[in-house]
Amino acid sequence: MTTSLPRPQRRAPAAVAVLLTGAVLCALAVVATYLLAVQTYTGQALENQGLDATYGAEKHPAAFSLLGFVGSPPLILGALAAVILLGALTRSRSTGRRRVRYGVAGAAVAALSIATTEVLKSTLPRPDLDLYGTGLPLHNSFPSGHTTVAAGIGLGLLLAAPPVLRALLAAPVVFVTALVAAATIVTGWHRVSDTIGAALIAATYFFLAATLTGLPERTTPATHHHSHAPAHLPSPWPPHPTRPHPRPTRQATPTPYTPY
Repeated sequence: MTTSLPRPQRRAPAAVAVLLTGAVLCALAVVATYLLAVQTYTGQALENQGLDATYGAEKHPAAFSLLGFVGSPPLILGALAAVILLGALTRSRSTGRRRVRYGVAGAAVAALSIATTEVLKSTLPRPDLDLYGTGLPLHNSFPSGHTTVAAGIGLGLLLAAPPVLRALLAAPVVFVTALVAAATIVTGWHRVSDTIGAALIAATYFFLAATLTGLPERTTPATHHHSHAPAHLPSPWPPHPTRPHPRPTRQATPTPYTPY
């Protein structure tokens, strides 16, 4: 009799370490971007120069329309539902199970990224470092909400998608995120550091979710180890000694009596 037992899938500790390191580095990069670009005179001056050179929503109507589309609440909710649905409709090649947890994790990446951005934007200060001479705190635009929506939903799709589809979606996700980030800059809605911080926030949650859900996934069916058991198992007790059977004695056939 042959039995097939699925071998449990275990990731190498190095894979987990890489994902956790990526999350920590992205989180630290968010802090560094804010401190250098927002809390220093040089950072604010450089970004304001670039902002003044490209400002003007009336010069870029397509960019303004794109931002209105990306920031639409129905679009955001529909995208979150699509991420969950993508995970629920696909199956793992290694286990054959539906990838619901990947869809839920992908939606969580987008939702947590957007929520974190809104909290930071409303709480982080942006001091006036003698650039305008008011001495009063300025309106903080760090990080960019629209860029966070694009990056968070895009990375959520990559997390929910199976490995083959993930490779095909990677380039479009990067392109759309960069396009939305550029639109926020040319319309004067955000500075460069705002878009960088937004992308890093989404990347932080992506790495954390990838660690919890078990990325990278196996792309081949799990190997099975086979147990071959004989049909008739030997008895664990030693056999009893047997006596040799006595050889049957041949009886002589009586000779019939013949009278003389």
